[in-house]
Amino acid sequence: MEIPLEIKTEDGFVLKGFLHFPKIKRDKYPLIIFVHQFSTTHLLWAKFSEEMNEMGFATFLFDLRGHGLSTLKNGKEIKVIQMKEQSLAHFFYIFRKSNERIDFSKIPDDIVQWINVLEKYKNIDSQKIIIIGSSLGATSSIPVVIYKDLSAVVSISPSSGVIVGKERFEQALKTFKNKFLFISSVNDPIGSGKYCERYIKLAENGILMEITGRKHGIQLLPDVKDYLISFLRKLQTMNNNKT
Repeated sequence: MEIPLEIKTEDGFVLKGFLHFPKIKRDKYPLIIFVHQFSTTHLLWAKFSEEMNEMGFATFLFDLRGHGLSTLKNGKEIKVIQMKEQSLAHFFYIFRKSNERIDFSKIPDDIVQWINVLEKYKNIDSQKIIIIGSSLGATSSIPVVIYKDLSAVVSISPSSGVIVGKERFEQALKTFKNKFLFISSVNDPIGSGKYCERYIKLAENGILMEITGRKHGIQLLPDVKDYLISFLRKLQTMNNNKT
């Protein structure tokens, strides 16, 4: 079952998302929130989300501000700039210009606003919420733990926390008591490997998984999928034992 949802941010963006429930009937479901990477949409996570539904998780996918269906701000269309070439220099250029238009620093607050909506569903277990993010979505998800008591955060190819506010980013890493799972390739093109090595030292309860090569973000999913599923199943078991 898919439920379309919508919120309006304080600065005027209308954000769109989709809540999915498993076919298995339960009183309450653990929830996974998927946060996509720059210049993609919620569909990036659609297939893996279906697999998580089959495992018994409710899932929520949404388009980040300026992406996909979430491009209206105060009645005007505001979009990220699309890449016209594949060079790293071009990527950083359009990322910077897109940020000037959209303000990615507000994405953690958008996620908190979404969680406030999702927690109102009686069949969502607000004590069992996990976020899985990649690249911009990974970086943006980390500060959320300051405001919400999450079960875990899976951060695939995060970048510098400066984009979402260095102070609260590092506060989140140092104070979160539950699991941070950091995943990156060793030679990630934007330096995620080095960032993850630093973040694991700050996190009290962190796990680092490094993959050889230069893959970034969702490209890593086929390599880490089995481990990620095992991680989520163990988390499910631990959470069930607490209740």
